[in-house]
Amino acid sequence: MPKRSRRAPPGAVADAAAGNPARAHPRNLAEFALHGAKYAFAADTFGPTVGVPTSHSAPAFAGVFAPGSDDYVWPHPEGSVRGTGLVPLHPSVPYAAMQDARLYEMLALFDALRIGRARERGMAALRLPVLIHPPHAGKTGASTHG
Repeated sequence: MPKRSRRAPPGAVADAAAGNPARAHPRNLAEFALHGAKYAFAADTFGPTVGVPTSHSAPAFAGVFAPGSDDYVWPHPEGSVRGTGLVPLHPSVPYAAMQDARLYEMLALFDALRIGRARERGMAALRLPVLIHPPHAGKTGASTHG
């Protein structure tokens, strides 16, 4: 006997999608960031410019690495640091990062995975997954994922 598939009636998927935006599974997103960032989002750099510090130059790494001459920045007219320009993932990244400290930390850590040396990548590999999927997330008693 052929196996019956459970399919939603036409239109039901669109109705469900309208009230439920697509979301990435946090663990899968963290794994992709750690292992695919530098391949899927190869870093493009350019000459010295003024901008918002990113990668190991960002506040997320303050006190961890000594400030140096190889600072990376996202170009921004209101930037506070002069360094090697790094093309952000999206043109709005510097603006969004200046508005949201947690997003800024995640994006800077992601850039460390894209362009950082082994030490910076190692630090980002420890910190980014915790920001994407905090240890206490989803521990309400029942599992929501099968």
